[in-house]
Amino acid sequence: MALDTRDHARGMARLLREQRFAVLATQESNAPYVSLVAFAASPDLRLVYFATLGATRKGRALDSSPCVAMLVDDRRNDLCDLEHATALTLTGVATR
Repeated sequence: MALDTRDHARGMARLLREQRFAVLATQESNAPYVSLVAFAASPDLRLVYFATLGATRKGRALDSSPCVAMLVDDRRNDLCDLEHATALTLTGVATR
C-alpha cells in the first residue's frame, strides 16, 4: 500500500493548528529534560512559537543547548489512543 504524502501533510497541519500544548525536549549538562508548553504555529507552519522565562530550567537549558525536539499529539488519555492517536515530532533550533 502506497503512502499518500498529502494525507500525512494534512494530518500534520491539522495537529499544528488544532493542538495548543506540546512536550518540549531540551538538554542541559548532558541530561535530557521535558516540559509541557503552550505553543502556536506560524500560518505557513514553518515556525513554532512558545514562551518561557530565561530564569526557568527550560530557559537555562535553551541558553546552553538550543537544539530541541517537540512532540505534538491528539491523545485523549483513552485506550483507543493506542490505535487512533496521531503524534508529530518536530526537531530544530530554538531562538529568541
